[in-house]
Amino acid sequence: MRRVIKYVFMVGILFLCGILSALLVMNFAYRGKEVVVPEIAGRDIVFALEMLSERNLNLKVIGWEYSNSIPKNFIISQKPLPSQSIKKDGDVKVIISKGTKEVVVPMLVGEKKRRAEITLKRNDFKIGEITRVYSSEFQKDTIIAQSPLPQKKIKRGARINLLVSRGEKKDAYLMPNLVRRNLGEVMEILGKMGLGLGEIKKEVQEDIKPGLVLEHEPKYGHKIAEAEKVNLIVSKAPGPDKSQEGTYQLLYYRTPKEMGVVNVRILLENNREVKEIYNHKERGGKDIKLLIKVDENTRAKIYLNDALVEERVF
Repeated sequence: MRRVIKYVFMVGILFLCGILSALLVMNFAYRGKEVVVPEIAGRDIVFALEMLSERNLNLKVIGWEYSNSIPKNFIISQKPLPSQSIKKDGDVKVIISKGTKEVVVPMLVGEKKRRAEITLKRNDFKIGEITRVYSSEFQKDTIIAQSPLPQKKIKRGARINLLVSRGEKKDAYLMPNLVRRNLGEVMEILGKMGLGLGEIKKEVQEDIKPGLVLEHEPKYGHKIAEAEKVNLIVSKAPGPDKSQEGTYQLLYYRTPKEMGVVNVRILLENNREVKEIYNHKERGGKDIKLLIKVDENTRAKIYLNDALVEERVF
């Protein structure tokens, strides 16, 4: 009896050991699929992405918040917290800093307009009104003044107004009268005055010699500054009349010799229209030659004294 009890006891112990071993193996196998979450709070988003990617984890942004202590595009908080374990390919949820609500206005005076615009965009400002004035102190396209002033704290996304130099004021002229002058002569006049040649439009004028100025802008007598451009409208010769393009054939008809004076009337028909192309009184034996424009289904009907005597199809 004792042997039986001892045998049962040993079997029980072995069974329990087997269960414990299986549990331990499953636990190790399960933990082998988990990853320890690194600390990414306070790191910039690019660095955080690299750290999580190395551990087969995903970064999931769940919000953006202003922060006076965490720079823009740095992580404010994370979930799960550092040192906690999650499955591979799991998500680490983060809130990212939008930076401070207020930012310092950069110094733009003396900068070129293009560079100033880039600086404003990088600092989350918008470009406001741009006013241009002449200046002998600042080169063309240089910032003379700005509003708000540099170093002032204002809300992110606010507009910055700029005063931009147009350069030194040029000499002003009264626009001469260029109408009816040859284009070559006009270009020489503009060059001597330091004026630029702007847009040239050409306009058909049958009664005016080609190449003459018809109009110009600014107009005669208006003030114009040096280096400004003058736009011209110049005459050009008319091109060929394309309305008469097509295929032509000769229509030949001789009035009967035996007839005296007879009224000859010829109609030309096609799918679109019917038109009279000849209507005269002629003597017998008269040769009539007409050049006619033909297209699909063109027919010529010849009448003598209003009686149809012949129909021809071209």
